[in-house]
Amino acid sequence: MGSNLVWYLLALGVGTLFFVSLISADNQVKIQYMDLCKLIEQGVHTDNPQAFIEVREGPKDKGTVYRYSKLDNIRIGPNQITGFVTREIIEPEKLRNKPEDNIAFHTPRLGLFKLL
Repeated sequence: MGSNLVWYLLALGVGTLFFVSLISADNQVKIQYMDLCKLIEQGVHTDNPQAFIEVREGPKDKGTVYRYSKLDNIRIGPNQITGFVTREIIEPEKLRNKPEDNIAFHTPRLGLFKLL
């Protein structure tokens, strides 16, 4: 009975970790490496109010255009770059919203060791 309890607790722990990883992955947006470079090149938003990029996701005629700005808290890891941005939907007009602050992002950087 005692060894079965250990296996049940282990299975519960693994299941909990899996569930948490699914939830946290949905809260991040993915910014492509070149788009992140363009945003960094724009400079700090306090010095340059026009420091933003617009990124189209999806097909040209039906896609969504997002505006990313206010890059903050960048962390460069071995496999990805993370941080926070402000995100706003620009197109389509019916989905346009107010800017959302402190949206977590990640940018994959596998194979980019020599670039950074």
